[in-house]
Amino acid sequence: MSDYCAFLANCLVGGDEVSYKPDGRWVRDTIRWKLNGYRICLIQREEVAKGAIAEFRGKWVNTSRLIVENVPEEKVKQVEVIIKDVAALLSFAGGSPVRVFGYEYPMDSGKQAFVSTFGNSGFFRPTIDIFDGSAVRHFVAACWKGFRRQKNVRKLPEVFEYLAIAENSTIPMELKLLTLFIVLESLKDTYAKQRKIPFVKGWYRKTSTPPKTNPAREQVYRFEELLASMLNEQGIRRGLKRIISLRNDLIHSGLARKPFRSLWKTYCNAHDIVRLYLLHILGYSGSYFVFSERDGLKRM
Repeated sequence: MSDYCAFLANCLVGGDEVSYKPDGRWVRDTIRWKLNGYRICLIQREEVAKGAIAEFRGKWVNTSRLIVENVPEEKVKQVEVIIKDVAALLSFAGGSPVRVFGYEYPMDSGKQAFVSTFGNSGFFRPTIDIFDGSAVRHFVAACWKGFRRQKNVRKLPEVFEYLAIAENSTIPMELKLLTLFIVLESLKDTYAKQRKIPFVKGWYRKTSTPPKTNPAREQVYRFEELLASMLNEQGIRRGLKRIISLRNDLIHSGLARKPFRSLWKTYCNAHDIVRLYLLHILGYSGSYFVFSERDGLKRM
């Protein structure tokens, strides 16, 4: 059987294991996993592995090879899904939009194909310590089952994409906030669907006891109610008043009436809530960074 090699862009993570170069040098540029029965190896570009990423910020950059060992031809499509899932988790880990932009199968055969992708690498306040390869290895392994179970019902690849867009786009703070509010709306919506809350005439609705004969007459859930229920289910109790108020203000006025400092505080708070919630539903345990604090390392 042949190995499958995918090419990744914008993956600014460090390595866990060392590899040796022909001139005798060594570089800690490799991370290994066993996922869905496959041995998978991430090999980083030397500059990235050494943390010399300043020149890459804000640019699309070829950073990595992701190698899946011993892939039968009839399993290629399955493996391509696994590769996209690894890339999605790496995007969430680093806050940088990791792209699969090509492959070679069989590896070293010269049979390569590439696709055009967009998105620039970034590094501001990642979810985990991405320069610590062992932390990256643990993160993907710890989140793998939860991600595969929840990715479609909770639209997790799209959520990770929007989080990366909010962080790496040179857009006004109002648009960054609206992007985060879209994430919260999506998580709220998929939560309600997962809990089979009735959706009648454009609203999620409560169910009376006994239920009304016309479901359209049932009381509606307010956005804040569903969001609070979603967070409380994971033991997260955070004040949502500022977030809801600013969301309503931006939707109705377009431009915020509050100073940048206030907007930034709400943006950080929303990031903290989304990050913690996602880590919970992924089943992650370990160290992570609080977005609102510089080097705010915590454990869960």
